[in-house]
Amino acid sequence: MLKTLFLALSLTLSHLSSLPSTVSTKDEEVRAIFSRLEKAWNAGDGKAWADCFAEDADFTVWTGLRIKGRDAIREGHDMIFKGPYKGTKLVVEFDTFRWIRSDVALVLTKSDTPGGKKGDQMKQTLVISKHGKEWLVDAFQNTKVQEFRPPNGG
Repeated sequence: MLKTLFLALSLTLSHLSSLPSTVSTKDEEVRAIFSRLEKAWNAGDGKAWADCFAEDADFTVWTGLRIKGRDAIREGHDMIFKGPYKGTKLVVEFDTFRWIRSDVALVLTKSDTPGGKKGDQMKQTLVISKHGKEWLVDAFQNTKVQEFRPPNGG
């Protein structure tokens, strides 16, 4: 388990250190949310995970279930951290980072939970915006990566 944690931390740091030198302070502040999310997941801490989200955030889990609000996000993650995702480690990789406005970012990521169930590779779409002095996740769409299967006859 310590080896997995070290690997996850190393991968995270290598992703952050490989960012282009043109990354602004604002970009770094938004990207810091992902370090907080990884740390919270790896500690199995539903409160710390939910603290990265706006009070009225929308969170769609990989099954399509929509959760509304920070409290519900915390409750759901407390449950999965004690159950199917207990002891898993989260590794996030940036795919796309785009500013919609100066205070709203659209971020697409890829993630994995090494040591978790087979096939736990996911892709996420997040909307992150400024709330007072901090950046928080307003919307999170999680999608399980699946093998492409063409329609019958194709």
